Amino acid sequence: VRYLDERVNYIFSSESDTDSLIQVGRRMSDRVSQESSGAVVMAMNIGMAGWLIHEAVGPNQGTFFKFEGKKIPLSSSRIGLIQLGEGYSRDNVSSLERIETLVHEGRHSDCTGGLSQSDLQGLRLGVLPSDHACGHTHVACPEGHPLAGLMACDDHPWGAYTVGAVFSIMMSRSCENCTESEKQMAELSALDSLSRVDETIMEGSLNGEYGAPDMSSQGVRD
Repeated sequence: VRYLDERVNYIFSSESDTDSLIQVGRRMSDRVSQESSGAVVMAMNIGMAGWLIHEAVGPNQGTFFKFEGKKIPLSSSRIGLIQLGEGYSRDNVSSLERIETLVHEGRHSDCTGGLSQSDLQGLRLGVLPSDHACGHTHVACPEGHPLAGLMACDDHPWGAYTVGAVFSIMMSRSCENCTESEKQMAELSALDSLSRVDETIMEGSLNGEYGAPDMSSQGVRD
């Protein structure tokens, strides 16, 4: 609960108008599910995209996100603006998978290690940070993957798919109020998430090679 409180603060539907931020958000932090009809967006964290815009144009430019008549300053990567996608409300999506989606999107609120000056200069030229740990941005899934070419895979330790998978694994083992069917679905969801992570990275994360996950978030580094 504390994890989500720190990273997920505003949740709105796919019909909400998010202006230009939604375009940047799609490039950075979709959570995509694969169904028989194809890839379906579960949710997007556009708060990180908004913060990067805020940093790129300069803190004194007054960048805000308008929501229900309020102007929300985009001064932190953890502003937590989450837009639900089409897949989130589908009948075949379990409650645990919906929670995992929020856990996944919450990880996109972390700029682990901070934003370097070189990446800040790149942002001003329209280039996303080279360090994917800032925002835990996704990369294109490799050839041969069911979602090949889509920005729905991870190439670094403790990214959004790994963190979401750990949550689902724990729920499948210890949820006291879940049915056996729900626990099985949580395990399947975890396996799907882990299939989006580079195999070497995934093994290193789960066997302790990379140590405990850094769950902090920093701003621009000097």
